[in-house]
Amino acid sequence: MLQPQYRGSAGFGDAFQRAGDKHLDLMNTDLEDGVRSLAAQGTIDPKKVCVVGWSWGGYLAQAALAFTPDTYVCGVSGAGVSDLFQSLKDDNDFWWGGYGIEYWRGVIGRTGSDSDTIRATSPIEHVENFEDPLLLIHGEYDRTVSVRHSERMYEKMKKAGKDVAYIPIKFMHHGPNDKTERLQVFNAVDDFVAKAFAKVDAEKEAN
Repeated sequence: MLQPQYRGSAGFGDAFQRAGDKHLDLMNTDLEDGVRSLAAQGTIDPKKVCVVGWSWGGYLAQAALAFTPDTYVCGVSGAGVSDLFQSLKDDNDFWWGGYGIEYWRGVIGRTGSDSDTIRATSPIEHVENFEDPLLLIHGEYDRTVSVRHSERMYEKMKKAGKDVAYIPIKFMHHGPNDKTERLQVFNAVDDFVAKAFAKVDAEKEAN
């Protein structure tokens, strides 16, 4: 398992955390570089890589499948951001007094002046690029990342004929809070990834 600290991650100083501001594509580049490095070392099978993330990591999982589909065979987005325009609106709706909106405008961009950049890096705007199965998991009571993100992404991908599954979890907030919710999430992810890898093995044997 690779847990990369891509640019934009907290805990490594302000300069590193702001290095991805309005360059969300570079965060995805960091993920891809990590995968390629491990593949070059022979540490992993490059044909069996699944990207999994939660919250902003869920956004990156979707972005990875949208913009670098050849690198992965599946993706899991838990409580993930699908629509960056919606995320900016949600920040006003869900954060008390609008707290945090200036931070996210710095990361994502401003509606209007940065709309082209926002659209270019928003997974829901690039559903046609998806080639691999995507699992969406979201708590119906999530007030950090609205469940609308996963609902709309699921609907748009289904309409486009893409391989997508969606598991809404009743009463769950931004993440699993008890044993029942954790087991539901972990089992769903485990089953999904296992099926994707089994498909790779089956195709390899067939050839």
